[in-house]
Amino acid sequence: MSTKHPIAQMIELDWEQVVKALFASLGIEKGFWHLGVQVHFGATTGGWGEPEKAIALPTGLIGMKGIGLSPAPGPGPMVFDASVLGTKPAVSKAPVKPSARPVAKKAKVAARG
Repeated sequence: MSTKHPIAQMIELDWEQVVKALFASLGIEKGFWHLGVQVHFGATTGGWGEPEKAIALPTGLIGMKGIGLSPAPGPGPMVFDASVLGTKPAVSKAPVKPSARPVAKKAKVAARG
């Protein structure tokens, strides 16, 4: 049984790969598109430090709600050109298991009489 943490097996994608996958899944083939991230902000007071020496400090919280594409008038920050990136998926359709190793198939042995 593996004791590796799931994060150790994470497959990372850069923004271009994310947008390529979105374009492919949505069938977007042309135009400039802005990639946006929906976030929520919150605040609380948190205790920081060793329990006997902890101090209360204002603490900010950021939660990601989702990502989205919106049409853009032209090039700019976080804007991607669908005609340049193409419509091929950036990731394989087959599930990827980073820790999986090839397993030899068992050969069928004919019964001998």
